[in-house]
Amino acid sequence: MILLERSSLGGPVSQGLRAGPSPLGWIESPPVPGGHVPRSRMREIVFRLRWLLAVIMLACAGWAAHVLLAPPETKKTAFDMRAFLRLSLEGFIRPGYADLLASARRMETTIRTHCDGTDRDDARLENAFVSLLAGWGRIEVVDFGPVAENDRQERLFFWPDRQQIGARQIHRLLASRDSTVTVPENLAGRSVAIQGLTALDRVLWPGATPTNDPIDRAYRCAFAAAIASNIATIAGDLASAWSPGGAASQSWLNPGKTNPRYLEPAEAVLAATKALNRALERTVADRLRLLASTRQGRSEAILPFGRTQRANVLVQANLEGLTRLFAEGGYRVALMLAATRGGVTAVGSSARIVERELATSLATLRSLAALPASGRDDAAVERLNGVVQSLGVSRRQIAAIVGQTTGINLGFNFSDGD
Repeated sequence: MILLERSSLGGPVSQGLRAGPSPLGWIESPPVPGGHVPRSRMREIVFRLRWLLAVIMLACAGWAAHVLLAPPETKKTAFDMRAFLRLSLEGFIRPGYADLLASARRMETTIRTHCDGTDRDDARLENAFVSLLAGWGRIEVVDFGPVAENDRQERLFFWPDRQQIGARQIHRLLASRDSTVTVPENLAGRSVAIQGLTALDRVLWPGATPTNDPIDRAYRCAFAAAIASNIATIAGDLASAWSPGGAASQSWLNPGKTNPRYLEPAEAVLAATKALNRALERTVADRLRLLASTRQGRSEAILPFGRTQRANVLVQANLEGLTRLFAEGGYRVALMLAATRGGVTAVGSSARIVERELATSLATLRSLAALPASGRDDAAVERLNGVVQSLGVSRRQIAAIVGQTTGINLGFNFSDGD
């Protein structure tokens, strides 16, 4: 944004306004004795110049919005959709689920060694959980495909839980020591609220003073081991589905009439872009707003994993995932190539701006993670709100440039609807 300061309208400028007929006669200043413009006249000139500048900027903004948001005039697109699908799979989806599976298996092993006494290092147990939570946070943006089937997403991460259903169910199980949930196969058929990451967090760290009762400890260990095994099983199913030759991979890479999910590449691109939009609009922005509210005195219990002060881990991983998806998951490459092929330099510029804004937002979040997790902090609130605003701008820019280069009519509320 260009800023016009009052001090920039001194000497030579004021003289230029008096020299000869002005093409904008309503700002022309008549000669005055002594060669100086009266202060009142100078204020009027400054006001009118600023008004003129505002009109010009609004006109330019309207033109830019027209260029970016107007649908293309032809169905031939510069965006290589099939190349994007391959890049998104190989550069983001597949490695993301592989990472989730590896961290889930590591969590299984850590719980087993912690509970059998081989390794009672509490820090190692917490690090394993943080790694698992971050692994999920980075790939959570992929809310389509096999994760949307068989309640997998809810079984992995039951949130939001406004009625505290999970907390109440786990409290009852810990009190009754129901042995059926300590068997992974049985747990998989029970309530989704007791199967995933939020449940594991509560069973391992129940909040109350740990009891020395060996029976209670043994039950919590068995329950936690079953949850970890269940998470690893779901992660394994997802990694397998997206592996080379897997059903999800085949469907993603081969849209067509015989494909029950995607009849054409545009449908798969739309699914990915809707998911990215949802993650930017709801997952990250909403959680960041909640995170900011805790720095203004609200309880951290409103956050996922806020009770154990790990909400930052999830939100930062979410933003890491979005940044990777855009930079390494096909968007940046496809958009830059589309800008070159279509001769639309504005698209390339916008893509670079989005990438830079995502990276800057992530750096801000990482710097805030080093601060105390609780307590009022107005400076942190201001920075978090700045990240929310930046992500909102990025979301709208992505909708504009992907819509322009693909020919897909995304609209302004494309996260909803078909």
